[in-house]
Amino acid sequence: MLKAKYFILLICFSFLLKTEAKVTLTSIWGDNMVLQQQSEVTFSGTATLGKRVQATASWNNKKIQTNVDAKGEWKLSLQTPVAGGPYSITFSDGEDLTLQNILIGEVWFCSGQSNMEMPVKGFRGQPVFGSQPYIVSANPKRPLRLYTVKNAWSTIPQEAGVDGEWKEASPEDVADFSATAYFFGNQLQQSLDVPVGLIHCSWSMSKIEAWMNKETLSGFPEIALPDVIQKEFRWTAGTPTLLWNAMVNPWKGFPVKGVIWYQGEANTPDPGLYKRLFPAMVSQWRTFFNNPQMPFYYVQIAPWKSEGNDKLDWAWFRQCQLELMSAVPNVGMVTTGDAGSENFIHSPYKIKVGERLAYWALAKTYHRKGIQYSGPIYKFHRVKGNVVEIDFEHGEEGLTPENQNVKGFEIVGTDGIFRPAKAEIISGSSTVKVWNDSINDPIEVRYCFRNYMLGELCNNAAIPASPFRIVIKKKPALMWFDAEANFERFSHKDSIDYYLEKIKSVGFTHAIVDIRPITGEVLYQSQFAPQMKEWKGAKAGNFDYLQYFIKKGHELGLEVHASLNVFCAGHNYFDRGMVYSGHPEWASMVYTPEKGIIPITEEKHKYGAMINPLNEEYRTHILNVLKEVVTKYSDLDGLMLDRVRYDGITADFSPLSREKFEAYIGKKVAKFPEDIFVWKKNTDGKFITQPGKYFRKWIEWRTKNITDYMALARKEVKAANPKVSFGTYTGAWYPSYYEVGVNFASKKYDPAQDFSWATPEYKNYGYAELIDLYATGNYYTDITIEEYKKTNRNIWNETDSQAQAGTWYCVEGSCQHLRQILKDNKFMGGILVDQFYDNPGKLSETIEMNLRRADGLMVFDIVHIIQKNLWKEIEKGMREGGAI
Repeated sequence: MLKAKYFILLICFSFLLKTEAKVTLTSIWGDNMVLQQQSEVTFSGTATLGKRVQATASWNNKKIQTNVDAKGEWKLSLQTPVAGGPYSITFSDGEDLTLQNILIGEVWFCSGQSNMEMPVKGFRGQPVFGSQPYIVSANPKRPLRLYTVKNAWSTIPQEAGVDGEWKEASPEDVADFSATAYFFGNQLQQSLDVPVGLIHCSWSMSKIEAWMNKETLSGFPEIALPDVIQKEFRWTAGTPTLLWNAMVNPWKGFPVKGVIWYQGEANTPDPGLYKRLFPAMVSQWRTFFNNPQMPFYYVQIAPWKSEGNDKLDWAWFRQCQLELMSAVPNVGMVTTGDAGSENFIHSPYKIKVGERLAYWALAKTYHRKGIQYSGPIYKFHRVKGNVVEIDFEHGEEGLTPENQNVKGFEIVGTDGIFRPAKAEIISGSSTVKVWNDSINDPIEVRYCFRNYMLGELCNNAAIPASPFRIVIKKKPALMWFDAEANFERFSHKDSIDYYLEKIKSVGFTHAIVDIRPITGEVLYQSQFAPQMKEWKGAKAGNFDYLQYFIKKGHELGLEVHASLNVFCAGHNYFDRGMVYSGHPEWASMVYTPEKGIIPITEEKHKYGAMINPLNEEYRTHILNVLKEVVTKYSDLDGLMLDRVRYDGITADFSPLSREKFEAYIGKKVAKFPEDIFVWKKNTDGKFITQPGKYFRKWIEWRTKNITDYMALARKEVKAANPKVSFGTYTGAWYPSYYEVGVNFASKKYDPAQDFSWATPEYKNYGYAELIDLYATGNYYTDITIEEYKKTNRNIWNETDSQAQAGTWYCVEGSCQHLRQILKDNKFMGGILVDQFYDNPGKLSETIEMNLRRADGLMVFDIVHIIQKNLWKEIEKGMREGGAI
């Protein structure tokens, strides 16, 4: 009861204080401040209830009045004159409050993280080079005023002010003030010869999200907003909205000329997200400061080793910052290629940084002529043979160093390996030519594209060029849409719209749309095959799935290819499909160790009911379906045939296959299937195959059957629609792919030189030259050869040939071998997304490796990306592989 009485007394006392309060102002206003010239300034504060507040500015002595509202709060606006002062402003509700020593001039808001926070005197053990003379010569009588906002956070927007005060530029206050902001303001004040006010508002390790409001961030569903009642945060400066609410929002009504921004280090892990957040933040701040064209100048993060000099995480972020220059209007970026530190994240060259920010403001905001304000920026390139000529903006007065090799350039060819490039400035121009004598077909060029790499290219103002990368030839990137896994999701137009736009935005060029799953049903109305209208309870009706994919895909500039499973027509897990509904005779006969030769429909551990490729009725059926698709959908870009193969080494052992094989070799097989192979148990008790006397010939014959069918299918498809692309997808593991009867190599490659299972005639049945678009599954979790060696050390303790064969089973090694066996025929390196559920970082790495070492990329399947929300990893791999 006693506590309740005290609480009531406290409320009453608070009310009395407010009803009898003197006029007050929020803390952003004070003695020594600078107000933006020729602007409307809105003051706010508290006063006695029921009274009127009057403001009188000494520059015109006009009296402006307003009423105190029911909350004891008031607002009024004053119009400032041209630059000058000192002035005073008196506020009164019967008792006076006077602000003294006010200057009118140019006000800039200076924000970011620790590189903006770093004071003129430096951090302990991290000096600002050359700052001492500025501290010593600082003069408080100079018209340069400083305000530092002390760190604060809030889960809701604050309006009652911030912790800080306006100060004159004494040596002590200059030493403690933001170095970047001070050197910017120092140059600005000297050049403009008007008062300058600097508001420094930064927090070490802060992320861009922390400087944005809830309303803006609500457009980014991947960003989790804090609960308003939350009291503790693991990373306060990295938590969305907290710093905006407490440190920026209180400045409402205080006009500024523009913003300088030094931030980004905390966001380097996700440049893709930053590229979307930054424009939204700039727009939000412009709205807040009531200036839609407000200048916003920012600093490119400087060279620093981070996780290693030659790593690329900071290089990718600089590329993002470079691209933002052209994406956001009225912004400018300071280049810092000569202002980094290998061992410290905080650049010691803050004088350069601050003055270069001032150059941007003087040239672009204050329209001072004759000032070079930016370093050279990539503009355009052209290829002449093996030489790439690169034109630069902001090099019109000359580039340097001329007449020597310019260090820092790298170039990559079709093998995906970056090599140092020679680079020379073409005399009398703003063009650099770049080449490497060993690369005839350049794919990509980059400059200073490492975490820490110091370049030499500058303009005549000694401002360094921005690091950059240019993709000369973007490789195809294919996204697979499996029919069964995506059946319900893509039975709706809006879902197709969303995901096609999504894959386009992250660099994909092709949509591979599965329209004939393993059941043998099709996802369109067909004369020859049953239509799949339902799957696991989801219904699609008569929606023309493929036609809409084509329409929307072409609107977006995507190629659309239809995928069809060829020698499969049943799903063994569900007893569903054509072999289960009228055509059991089509099912392949498999040779098992336990049961002998049985229909594959009895092998329930195998989900696909594969077909004997020699069954004439089925061959005719599937050819009719292929021709129907390319005729019905004449604007389809291509076919991607899947499962054009045998089920495995166990298939097909039907009487038909025996008859055809005996005809091929010209003799009867006395013991069938034993003369092909027999099942034996190894020392571990597992069944293995022991080849019989016809095994190698059997392998050769099966491969001929598949290649003959591919040739026939290509001929029939091209006759029906000559412009359609003819493609196929296989696994990449060539050393054992003979087991499914497929030789996807070039006829120019002879596998008999490398593999004991291959006959001299085997090479004649390579079908690479039949394929327009070939995708192969590099489904390996080891990415580099070195990584594979570490995880499979036993192979390297054996013979060289075994080690060489082993390198097939990692992405890098597979790509190398595929180049050898495919000769001049191109291939898309495929990845299986769900292999990387437990290690999403490796998903990005394998995408990059496939894009670098293969001729393009195939990703299977979009459903895996959606289920685990792996779009960030996909985008990172696509970006780092040169697809975007």
